[in-house]
Amino acid sequence: SFTLRAFGRDVLVDPGTYDYFSYPQWRRYFRSTAAHNTVVVDSQNQSEMLGPFLWGRKARAHCLCWEPSEHGGRVVGEHDGYTCLKDPVVHRRTIELNGPQRTLVVRDDILARQRHEIAVVFHLAERCRVTTTGRNRFRIDVGPGTVEIELDSALQVELFQGSEDPLWGWVSRGYHRKEASTTLVGRGAEEGDISLVCRIRIGEERTGQNSRNTQQNMAGVLGGREGPGEC
Repeated sequence: SFTLRAFGRDVLVDPGTYDYFSYPQWRRYFRSTAAHNTVVVDSQNQSEMLGPFLWGRKARAHCLCWEPSEHGGRVVGEHDGYTCLKDPVVHRRTIELNGPQRTLVVRDDILARQRHEIAVVFHLAERCRVTTTGRNRFRIDVGPGTVEIELDSALQVELFQGSEDPLWGWVSRGYHRKEASTTLVGRGAEEGDISLVCRIRIGEERTGQNSRNTQQNMAGVLGGREGPGEC
């Protein structure tokens, strides 16, 4: 999973934790893989939840490439959370940040032999306003500027906002506090190895300030982890 900030504002977020004991359904959702900015295969979690706090089989993640540069960089990671499926699947993600071009490219390689259902999920901050600008293209208004997201053309994209069936489109900033937000879900079903590319472009600030004033923070964690917003 990864998060993104631009113009000093949250854009793509970890939705949080919300609950520990009182609402099992919400506890399961906020811990799930689907509640993170990552890929879900066959509607399964990367790691196995055995109880409100207990993990069974845990996905193991590996960093394959880390190439920071003065104006961006590239990171590649993969995890084995889906190798437990009848047809084992490896999810490999590459994230490339190009500062001068103000772009972030996210490539998801799904390594498999048989047919699988794939969902690429992006959780937006609760203050973001979303406008559809074309097929699989969206403009995200974050206040001081806009961010454009284009999902791979092989995906069918749906928007969810404050949905309880299915559970999508929520952000929790504190215990037993949640707000409706927007979740973009791109779905597809493919056989064998596939690559899905999503592109994110950061627009100029409305104030006309130099792009150096734009803050873009990127953090990537693939696989299961314990703590707020576990995968």
